[in-house]
Amino acid sequence: MLTRILVFTLTAASTVAIGPTAAAVADDPHPARIQAGACTGGGVTVAELADVSGLYLVDGTPSAGPSPVGLESAVPLAASVTTIPVALADLVAADHSLLVERSAIDPTIVACADIGGRTLGDLDLPIGLGVLDGSGLSGVASFHDAGDGTTKVTVYLVGDEGGMAAAPGAGPASATATPGSSLYYAGLDITVEGVTYDEDAATLTVNATFHNTATAPVDLNLLSGGQASIWWDQTVLDLSPANAPVPAGATVRGTLMGTSIPAGFVMDDAVLTFGRPGDHQATLPLAAGSVATFDPPLQFDVAKTVRAKKYATFEITSAQVVPARCSGNSDEFVLEAAPSNEATILLTATVTGGRDIGVGGMSLAGAFATDPSGVSGASDLLVPVLGVRDVVRDMHYCFPVAAPVQGAYKITFLTDPAKAAVSIDVP
Repeated sequence: MLTRILVFTLTAASTVAIGPTAAAVADDPHPARIQAGACTGGGVTVAELADVSGLYLVDGTPSAGPSPVGLESAVPLAASVTTIPVALADLVAADHSLLVERSAIDPTIVACADIGGRTLGDLDLPIGLGVLDGSGLSGVASFHDAGDGTTKVTVYLVGDEGGMAAAPGAGPASATATPGSSLYYAGLDITVEGVTYDEDAATLTVNATFHNTATAPVDLNLLSGGQASIWWDQTVLDLSPANAPVPAGATVRGTLMGTSIPAGFVMDDAVLTFGRPGDHQATLPLAAGSVATFDPPLQFDVAKTVRAKKYATFEITSAQVVPARCSGNSDEFVLEAAPSNEATILLTATVTGGRDIGVGGMSLAGAFATDPSGVSGASDLLVPVLGVRDVVRDMHYCFPVAAPVQGAYKITFLTDPAKAAVSIDVP
């Protein structure tokens, strides 16, 4: 299996000054997003918003004037404007909320608003942002329906926490990894958003997004027990994940926390590691210009159809090799850590019941893969009962095989009365 190498840029947090009054609110941009459910629901993110800051980002472009105008005693303000691909009517048809976070490296929710209330005319909805976590930050947001399936979301924030009132350059230094590229581990695409070390509290915090590539929900607690750690000075420091459910196919923000960090810890000498020794590990050194390494999934083309006499037809629609193990059912499975000398061939198929299936249906007795050396391994996933003319789409088969996986494999699908075999080539 190939190892993917990605370069992450680690830089110290910077300050952007745009004038005596507005500079303070630009020091600490506040990420914002819209989630499904109410403020207290912890739902899935449905839209990312531009950071709320003194830069006044409009769809990502700074729009603040070059210098303040009017009275110097004016209250500092942070703001942003984002056009999202959701009509206002759709946004209020179900429960949604708008959340503002403390910073890119601290996802604590500092202000939130449940989206609802009286409209201003037919196209605008103003809402109030309430203080959370004792942050002292509050504000308002407005939603304007553009009439083309999009909504312009404007967020205003005021208060005296952190960058909202601090002098330029105040606050602890931090190292952050440039987002946009991912590591892969145990079925999770992981994008590191920020890493910060608090020497006084002896804690280290990793903020990241986690995308679940499996077809059943998982919880970030799967990374407990040493599956997420910091390696430093011949010491392994376990990280504890927040209790964060990740629905199938969804992406959520999560936090990994390390406590009792030893005195003398140096971030530049540390390596963020997913996986125990002997597993398919994903690693990201925390020094500037670091290189991340991990074993990625390998997608390959298989377009074959095979028939088990007149009992069932199996059409393979997609295929990949994943450095993980499967467990669960053919329609809902999770991916878990696997040893580095093992991988899984994951096939997706459409299965159609034939005319010779009797009353009450026929058991699909699973399947197995035979590797180039003649060793066979059965699929780990449970399969359903098939009826006459039934069509079951997106049925998954997971075959644990020895790594590396390249070569010709024979896949055998089983039914109670018959079997069908097909050859596939893994590049």
